[in-house]
Amino acid sequence: MNASAKRKEIGVRGAASDAPASDGWPMRRVTFWLTLTLLSVLVFGQVAVLLGTDANWDLRNYHLYNPFALVEGSQAGDHNAAGIQTYINPTLDLFLTYPGYVLGGLRLSTRIMGAVQGVSFVLIMGIVLALKQSLGTRDPRLHLVFAAGAALLGMTGALTISEIGTSFGDLTTAVAVLCGVLLALRSASEQGTTGSRRLVAAAGLALGIATGLKLTNGVYLVALGVALVFLDGRGWIKTALAFGGGAAVGLLATYGWWSWYLWQETGNPVFPYFNRLFDSPLYPHQNFFDERFYAKNWWQALAYPFWFSWNSQTAEIPFFDLRFPIAYILAVALSIKLSRETLAKGGAAEVRQQRRPLALLTIFLIVGFVLWQGMFSIQRYAVAMELLLPAFILVALTVLLGRLGWMVFAAIAALLALTTRVPDWGRLKDDQALLPLVPEQVRVALAPRFDDAAVILGEPPLAYVAVAFPHARTTWVGYSLSDQDQERARRKIAVRSRLVIIRRPTERDEDITGERLKQLGLPRAGPGTAGCQELPTVFEPLVLCEVATHSP
Repeated sequence: MNASAKRKEIGVRGAASDAPASDGWPMRRVTFWLTLTLLSVLVFGQVAVLLGTDANWDLRNYHLYNPFALVEGSQAGDHNAAGIQTYINPTLDLFLTYPGYVLGGLRLSTRIMGAVQGVSFVLIMGIVLALKQSLGTRDPRLHLVFAAGAALLGMTGALTISEIGTSFGDLTTAVAVLCGVLLALRSASEQGTTGSRRLVAAAGLALGIATGLKLTNGVYLVALGVALVFLDGRGWIKTALAFGGGAAVGLLATYGWWSWYLWQETGNPVFPYFNRLFDSPLYPHQNFFDERFYAKNWWQALAYPFWFSWNSQTAEIPFFDLRFPIAYILAVALSIKLSRETLAKGGAAEVRQQRRPLALLTIFLIVGFVLWQGMFSIQRYAVAMELLLPAFILVALTVLLGRLGWMVFAAIAALLALTTRVPDWGRLKDDQALLPLVPEQVRVALAPRFDDAAVILGEPPLAYVAVAFPHARTTWVGYSLSDQDQERARRKIAVRSRLVIIRRPTERDEDITGERLKQLGLPRAGPGTAGCQELPTVFEPLVLCEVATHSP
């Protein structure tokens, strides 16, 4: 056998011996990611429990009540028990919050939420690895280290930690947002191919699902669509159709049924939002928004990340986190650099292709932030961006500073770990989390008081009390949204033979319920708590007062 033939034989043998390893690599990779996902689910489920069982305002107001009312069929009979939040899409709570509560109480619900939210850790790692061409190294071990570091820092943002295990929905739906971003980044590497269009459609589907589950995610849907279309050049129409089609399917799957219900019930498919357009008589002729969180002037708006990170203007309770101002500075510097690279004559095409995923992420974050600030400026709604910022900061520093950026990122990580202040939305600690909403003996003793009763609820959040009495023939009544809505409340109350008030034992709540009775043309309860009965709950002490008995 001559030397040439021998070399060919050795080459064939080498290729044959390498085949099993090559064939096995995809399976090992799948096993790695599945194992990492399982670990993340278990770890963050436990972290949620250790942080404390969810007891936030929204949980007590509508995250338990809305799915409960849907399951029990009491929506039509009750009247705004959770206030205006009664009309928020219950799909997410129907599949996560409420089943966990029914099967194992508030603690199990918290664990399930934390477990689902833990998937974000894995997705952030995937996003960093999708940007590995910009990490300044080809070492796969360093890629994993960087990815894990950015993911850990992403999961320890101020609002992120505060929402682990909670029912708010921002951190839970962020899983779908991050999934869409990851798919979009993967599509950027296969631009113009059939596989790329499928990835774009899948990204649209993920963002559509996220938006349907929580409408505030619409800013991310628009931002990712803009980023994809902007970078796709001549193929932008096909990209827009693929992304828009996927988004429509996801939105209809998670919000279509509820939108139809709102249309039938109120005349506004997104009630109470955009009511200036749909003009439902059940709400004033105005768009629903909260002015408290917006920048107060143009100068403040231009530097808003520095402002709200310092004085917590975008949250209901204090927090401190420097992620946004740091990312703000880097986004400006990186945008300038990417623009120069794109306009450069030599190697422009190669640079554009290599930087395409990073450009996509940068445009997504910039557009998403601008839309968020203009539409909401509520910090909780920016959680999906908060999760991504450490990954963006890492890659931006590497592109701008080379390997020196790695050390700067480590210093920033230490700074964030030392300075971040986490807000507290309310949690139950230790054995308190194992208690029922209302003690069993109290529930049994008070059950007759709810029979054929209209229950006027005090200042929100009190709708969770309805969940503690699932078999009562009761009309739960919250505040009315308009004169016509108030007339609906009167008709629902009139069919009951008993009138009951549930409120906090304070003068403020006594005045609130008294004013509500007056507006409804009902007799007002006597002064003080005379004739009232204590109603202890796992969250707070309440009182129950029977006001009057009347015939329908």
